[in-house]
Amino acid sequence: MTLPSARIAALVSAAVLAAAPGIAPAAVLHWDTNVGGNGNYYEIVNIGSASWTSARGQALGRSHLGLTGYLASITSAEEMAFISSSFGPFNQHVWIGANDAAVDGEFRWADGPDGGVLLSYANFYPGEPNGGAFESYVHITEPQGRWNDVSAFTNFPAMLVASLGLGVSMRRMWCCARR
Repeated sequence: MTLPSARIAALVSAAVLAAAPGIAPAAVLHWDTNVGGNGNYYEIVNIGSASWTSARGQALGRSHLGLTGYLASITSAEEMAFISSSFGPFNQHVWIGANDAAVDGEFRWADGPDGGVLLSYANFYPGEPNGGAFESYVHITEPQGRWNDVSAFTNFPAMLVASLGLGVSMRRMWCCARR
């Protein structure tokens, strides 16, 4: 699988959703299993200015094809490459579902099929995470798609939401939805 093929397949599979009040419409991209993807659907949603906790609540309130959304759980370099090639370069900070709020230094995915699972893959910017107990919530930084940890009081304009694709292993998902 090459990234250009994955990008083409994702764009061919794109659909536009009607957004919730106060949220701009976003393209939903499908990472098709026929091109080596995990079958999930992903979207970047503009949310104005929201904390990680608020973004999480908004993500859980979204759905695609009857599947509940959640802040993305990015579980592999291939998945991050698909996201970066599909949505990057990141011209704004984007919330994802990782945090270490429960135990400092133990970053876990918040929701979805990987909810509560320690990160097995991370794409932190060099020197990150570095916030200790004060910085517990993860976002994608601009423009290269690296991750950073910030405080609960930080607000960003967008979130990455996913929906679990049908017929895909529940443990292999990033940011998907649950039935």
